[in-house]
Amino acid sequence: NRNKARLKYVLDAMGHDGFLKLVEERLKTPFARVPEEAFAPRPVADRMAHVGVHKQKQDGLNWIGVSLTLGKISCNQMRGLAKV
Repeated sequence: NRNKARLKYVLDAMGHDGFLKLVEERLKTPFARVPEEAFAPRPVADRMAHVGVHKQKQDGLNWIGVSLTLGKISCNQMRGLAKV
């Protein structure tokens, strides 16, 4: 919805540098710049890393991560997982 996400379209039109320059002019204060080399690259995220049976810190206890198709699980389904 272009009416709700207007900033995204402004950034597309002006670019990040142009937008920052305009904001600095309006605030009458320059932003501190950090070189890109100072940032560590974002680690690759595994979206399914939680799926499966995993050990807890307490000995003999585990937790189970599941991926739900519709985001809902019934009590019977949950009890079925607990028995496994």
